[in-house]
Amino acid sequence: MNVEKLPHYWASLPGDSPLKEEYAPPVIAATRYLLVLAMVVAGIIVATSDHVLLGLLIAVAGLLWGTVMRRRTLVSSASLTEYESEHICLACTGRFKA
Repeated sequence: MNVEKLPHYWASLPGDSPLKEEYAPPVIAATRYLLVLAMVVAGIIVATSDHVLLGLLIAVAGLLWGTVMRRRTLVSSASLTEYESEHICLACTGRFKA
């Protein structure tokens, strides 16, 4: 058959192939949840001191940052799942889902 799973086809390409970049898997977003947690904790510590408004601002900014990071992670994970389900026709190099 002239049909192969796209990830397997990509892995079988030689390193210097121009198709290696075209059929590469999507990049997974980096997650830094410990930094988000540290920012929220720092905001709470600052809020319990004399700077309540500044502490709340830091904590809310940390929560927003965590939300944006989580959304990016979900989107990149979904695109990787979609990539892994794709097939490629070796005769016409068309990509399709099975």
